[in-house]
Amino acid sequence: MKTTHKNLLEIAKAGGAVAASDWTRGSGKFVSRRPTPDGAVEVEIPNRKIYPTLFEFSLKKLSPRSRRVVKKLASSRPLVKIVLVISDWKLAGQLLKDDKKTREALEKDRAEKIAAQEKSDAELKARDAEVLAGIGGDFAKWQAGGFPHPAPAGIVALKIQSGQSWTAFQNSISITY
Repeated sequence: MKTTHKNLLEIAKAGGAVAASDWTRGSGKFVSRRPTPDGAVEVEIPNRKIYPTLFEFSLKKLSPRSRRVVKKLASSRPLVKIVLVISDWKLAGQLLKDDKKTREALEKDRAEKIAAQEKSDAELKARDAEVLAGIGGDFAKWQAGGFPHPAPAGIVALKIQSGQSWTAFQNSISITY
């Protein structure tokens, strides 16, 4: 995706219009304007309360949808003088649609990875339970506090902390034979 399309997507996600004062890069004394992306136009709007006719005249060249967006921004922020507004709504809609598909695909991949990791952890947990059961001594009874400390024969150290992964738990187990 081109940078200009990313910028247009950012304006679309902001509601279709952005004040020019918000369309900057840098910080402190090194602030500069970002370039106006393809598919957006820069509109200078006068104060709506002082010059209502001039305000309406300045919006004549915009599409009805762009006018609504600019009016909404101007009513919420009356001191804004320059606005970047989407002029190519078809392109913006396509970019939003593609962005949604990309996010859904990433979310699906992440869910598949988590499911695979949980399955792997469950298999390792089952295998380790078999190993611990074969050591001698009732592991579940010891874990529930039924045995006096120290642990049953064969279990030297067993400690799980809250938030610890199963793999880290496995690595903390030491078994002597």
